[in-house]
Amino acid sequence: MINYAKQIVVRKAAADLSESEGCFVTQDSTTGTVALATASTTPGSVFGLLHSVDEAGAEVSVILPGFSGIPAVKLHASSTAAKPGDTLALAANGTVKVATTGTIVAVAVEAGTAGSLVAVRLIEPKTTSAA
Repeated sequence: MINYAKQIVVRKAAADLSESEGCFVTQDSTTGTVALATASTTPGSVFGLLHSVDEAGAEVSVILPGFSGIPAVKLHASSTAAKPGDTLALAANGTVKVATTGTIVAVAVEAGTAGSLVAVRLIEPKTTSAA
């Protein structure tokens, strides 16, 4: 099932993603499966945000970057607390951290603490670096 109106697509999980709610993924160009993004994932390689999770080989829902709703993303365990307006960059295992550099993927719309889910506005992934 593909629902373009809501900018959510269904793909197969390349690995066990059952504990990865709110994490960003990349898509394998050959198999079409999705796997967790990393801190070094480039903006063009960010496929989307996991909306539903499951084990390897199962179908998962992925929210595309242009999504107009307010999804939740997982803050990395080492991230500083997020506050509304903070930019969030990719960290390890598809999570994000409060940052102004790196691959920026979202802007927080509510406060959140390290390791928690926080409501965000997704943005088109972009790279920023220190001045």
